[in-house]
Amino acid sequence: MFKYNQYCPVAKAAEILGDRWTILIIREAIFGCCHFNEFHRNLPGISRSVLSDRLQRLESVDVLERQAIDSRRSEYTLTPVGHELKAVVFAMGGWGARWIVTDPTPKEADPDTIMLFIARHLRESELPEKRVVVEFNLRANRRRRTYWLVLMKGASSLCRQYPGYETNVSIASKVTDLQKVYLGRSTWADAVRNGSITIDGPKALVRRFPKWMLWSRFAPVVAERAGESKRNVSG
Repeated sequence: MFKYNQYCPVAKAAEILGDRWTILIIREAIFGCCHFNEFHRNLPGISRSVLSDRLQRLESVDVLERQAIDSRRSEYTLTPVGHELKAVVFAMGGWGARWIVTDPTPKEADPDTIMLFIARHLRESELPEKRVVVEFNLRANRRRRTYWLVLMKGASSLCRQYPGYETNVSIASKVTDLQKVYLGRSTWADAVRNGSITIDGPKALVRRFPKWMLWSRFAPVVAERAGESKRNVSG
């Protein structure tokens, strides 16, 4: 951990939050991630040793609390101190959405992450009473990945392996095109209209699908900023 040696609240907070991966670990904890392997899976690129170090550090400063489940497993949860960082993380996201976010780059085309984010942002009140399985066929950097989003009110889940249920709706897209919709750089209607995203299935389910999605909490800010940029260019 880098020490600024300044008697300043900003410097003191930066000493804790400024280490690589720390803010993203806190983001995952905010969304309910609580097991070591779950953090490791949800943060592609982090090494197990770095993750262990960051979790121990956050525990030592009372941001996370660790509780042993058994001799081999522990569960991490946010303390009251950690819960206060929710506003900080969302404020950072809002600032990034307003001023930093552009179209995703090929290096950012991570199918695991975008599917994780989509599965976290479902409009629970609109979800079907009976199970609907949505198959996502995603393309990124010459690779193809398939995921299944099992949707049902109160019991939705993301599957990286075939869940054993018949697919009801199929979606095909480049990862970057789906990312742009999720984060507000494009709309679902425009992406389907121009063919960058295809969706197949019974008409009733195809029409309902967008209503099941909340997309990112930052999408309205990104969309507003993108609209301002277009108006400035055209003006």
